[in-house]
Amino acid sequence: MRKDQKAKIVALKSVHKVLGNNTSIWNGVPKMGVEFENLGTQLALIEELIVRQVSLKKGVVIEKNNAIRELFEDALVLSSALRNFAIENNELALFEKTKLINSDLKRLTSIDLQVRLEVIAENVDAYKDFIVEWGISLEKSANFVNQVSLANSIFLAYREKRQESVINTLKLASELKKANLRVKSVIGGLILQFKKTAPSFLAIFEKALRSDKTGSKPSIDYESGPLE
Repeated sequence: MRKDQKAKIVALKSVHKVLGNNTSIWNGVPKMGVEFENLGTQLALIEELIVRQVSLKKGVVIEKNNAIRELFEDALVLSSALRNFAIENNELALFEKTKLINSDLKRLTSIDLQVRLEVIAENVDAYKDFIVEWGISLEKSANFVNQVSLANSIFLAYREKRQESVINTLKLASELKKANLRVKSVIGGLILQFKKTAPSFLAIFEKALRSDKTGSKPSIDYESGPLE
């Protein structure tokens, strides 16, 4: 979650708390009561989305990273054998697509590494009889292909969770936008009627909109609308 989103959530919760602590001031305004409940519902949904986002990044990510690390060392050896074969037989396409170096473990994205391991396994299986000459036994080739095949279920689970995470992130952004618009367009307008009759309430409300710890910078301005 971005820092600006976190600031907005803090501000929205503060607004809801201020409204809840001052019901005696606005309880004669039915619309305010409705919007107070609506904002609370939106905040509850936002919290659910945050919890889900965290859960999506655990477990399956660890399994995926472990699987890649366990396969990487063997993949380096097999990649070298395949590329040696490719050089000797002028197989330029094979040489390029089976490239793998030590720095790739940190340099490449996890998705790119997964694809690279799968490509190497596919070509190890296809050229297993030929790379024996470079010290790769048929048993070693078969074991690697099998390990990558088993890891594919982990990679697939990660990709699915990653897609769910993208959707969840979009939902979270959407709900934050809706909540901000509620504060700007509805609650902010309703609050203005207390400018003369309850100025201290207005001041407390304004303070709740501050995004930083010092309270000097509003995250959502009740007159001009939320900062995007």
